[in-house]
Amino acid sequence: MEAPDYLRALLASGMTQVAISEQTSIPQPTLSRIARGKAKDVPSKRARKLQALWELRLGGRERAATLPEPKAA
Repeated sequence: MEAPDYLRALLASGMTQVAISEQTSIPQPTLSRIARGKAKDVPSKRARKLQALWELRLGGRERAATLPEPKAA
């Protein structure tokens, strides 16, 4: 999964961009750009932070239920 996928899954789980920002130290405007597909390349450090939060919050059984549908090509 890519950073936007982790972010979409976190948002789908009910987290807000503000809450994600507080827990990852990624500025909320940056999260907004990622969510809207306006961030071309997400630095690996930020992607790892989103992945870590996703694993912490959505680990185990909840993962499959919150995975976003793949985008149509």
